[in-house]
Amino acid sequence: MIYEPMTAATAANWMLIKQQAMPEPPSAWELEIASDRARWVPPLLEQLNLSRLAEYRPESGAIDIQFDRLRDRLRRDDLGEPTPNAIDLMVEVTRALAVRLDADRAFYTWEDLNDEERAPGSFRRAVYHEVWAGINHREQVVHQVGPGGRLTVYATHLRSQIMIRRRTSLLRGAWRPPSEILETVNDLIGQEPASDARLRGAFGYFEASKLETQRYLRPVFVFVLDRAAAEQGPRWRVASVVAATTLEGLPLTAGLESAAGGCP
Repeated sequence: MIYEPMTAATAANWMLIKQQAMPEPPSAWELEIASDRARWVPPLLEQLNLSRLAEYRPESGAIDIQFDRLRDRLRRDDLGEPTPNAIDLMVEVTRALAVRLDADRAFYTWEDLNDEERAPGSFRRAVYHEVWAGINHREQVVHQVGPGGRLTVYATHLRSQIMIRRRTSLLRGAWRPPSEILETVNDLIGQEPASDARLRGAFGYFEASKLETQRYLRPVFVFVLDRAAAEQGPRWRVASVVAATTLEGLPLTAGLESAAGGCP
């Protein structure tokens, strides 16, 4: 699962367990600025013969690959869907380029998603294949919990997207006390929480979307409060992204400016 269930009473202990599993907190990172990225990404695309297919967003570093621009178009089956060989090619090219952008990532797919986190089986999946780009920390992999930090293949539209940012300077941090972060959880829940509300959390790195600039990549706790069923009213969801560590000389919101509900 991406998100783990909890209550307001157990949230602090949940955070403490996450911290104890990593006595040395995962490092934060300063990210490459657009002007530096512009010096080497376009030449790399040219070297790999992808310039005609790729759309590069210098502000975030995102790359969209339009496979429908291939001279020899990818084959589709009788239903208009790309053939397995065509999809394999899209995945292979996308992943190979991602490794060239940042080889020191842990690329993986989520294998243990619960039913709610999977696309409904009765609907055609817009996203055919998604690979997450975690960060190695000693002998562990810290997951991504933001909209970025992943490779996405959209089979029907014959395109893919890479949203990973290159890291430069390492920034050491210190764990924040769970009791301090708990104030955010209490603000999220409110004084009189709905009886059917559900609280869940996740720990990992927050990497912003392709539409956002980001200067720092840091570990965070994400808390989601929602009503999963519509039995007592409409479904709803609110979230907060909270810095898990302190960084000397930087505010708690550094790197989280675009986060939904981002707060100290």
